[in-house]
Amino acid sequence: MHRGYIFMKYFSDKYQSLIVCLLFSAVLCLIPSAVRAVELQGNASDRQFSFAEALLAEGDYYRAITEFKRFVFFFPKDVLVEKSTFRIAESYYQAKRWSEAVDAFSAFSTKYPQSLMTVNALYFKGLAEKELKRYKNALLTFQEIISAKSKYYTDKAIYQSALVLIEMGEWQRSMQTFSLVPQGSPLSSSAHILSSGLERMDETSRKNHPLWPVHWLPSFLAQAIFIHSDTGMPLLLSS
Repeated sequence: MHRGYIFMKYFSDKYQSLIVCLLFSAVLCLIPSAVRAVELQGNASDRQFSFAEALLAEGDYYRAITEFKRFVFFFPKDVLVEKSTFRIAESYYQAKRWSEAVDAFSAFSTKYPQSLMTVNALYFKGLAEKELKRYKNALLTFQEIISAKSKYYTDKAIYQSALVLIEMGEWQRSMQTFSLVPQGSPLSSSAHILSSGLERMDETSRKNHPLWPVHWLPSFLAQAIFIHSDTGMPLLLSS
């Protein structure tokens, strides 16, 4: 009886050890599969993002919007979700869907207030608001950039504020704002030309045409504004 008990106990211990070994081996076999699954998901997200980027680069903005939204939906934890969210707003802007662009850039700024692209989003939101003739909103948006003292966008925000003031017919304020563009800025020369043109026009209109509407602009000034409006998307986000 005692020998039988010892045999049964020995057999039970060996059986349990065998089960443990088999389970451990099964877990080891599953690990590569799990890693492979993660790799496959990563490859899928990369392909999806690259596809959306290609559509944007080709100017197929509406399909790009759809594909970036698809990326955000299917890969919500991917590191490229932030950039995809910005790209959605950018695609709206490039498609000249100004109202949707304003909403999308606003949503980006709210969701990613600390992002390096937030200032970019504010700048193009302001440009879209200007296109919609929401001048007061545009001025507030550009002022937000100026207050943040952005290294790359402060001079542009000042310059665009001056252009908005021209469209509002506030020439004096526009001239004052143009004078705030830093001397070292690539926009300083354009700002000086436009400010000087406004000053001459203001003097001429007061002397010779006091009844001219204040929002009237001669063709050469309108052309200068178009040439120097600086509405392209930032090159640093093209890569």
